[in-house]
Amino acid sequence: KNIKGWSALLRQDITILNRRVGSSARILLDMQLKRLGIPSSRVRGYDKIMKSHLTMAAAIAAGEADLAIGTERISRQIENLDFIPLLEERFDFVIKKELTETEPVKKLMKILKDPVFRKEIAHFSGNDYRDLGKIITEV
Repeated sequence: KNIKGWSALLRQDITILNRRVGSSARILLDMQLKRLGIPSSRVRGYDKIMKSHLTMAAAIAAGEADLAIGTERISRQIENLDFIPLLEERFDFVIKKELTETEPVKKLMKILKDPVFRKEIAHFSGNDYRDLGKIITEV
């Protein structure tokens, strides 16, 4: 349906699937609607809540809707789905500084830096692991 971005949510030929209140996908959708001045009542399917990203992807593949906010990794698990990147999301692992010298944390850091582990985890599509095992900042 030639969906290119957020403005497609206003089209009457587009139906979406949504996630529960408080989920990151729902927060992102609500933020974008607010930014664009689009009331949720104008978005077809806004009230159709799905339990997971995978159930949304399966429903879209079955023709029950046209789009949902989800991750690339999930979209690649089901055939014949397109993925339109809208933004990159970063996740960091946070550890109390006083725990960094404990054996469990040392073992974890060793695993995260291990080339074999990095090669294996690189097979997960849609994720950027370039900073895996890197200490970004200390507070």
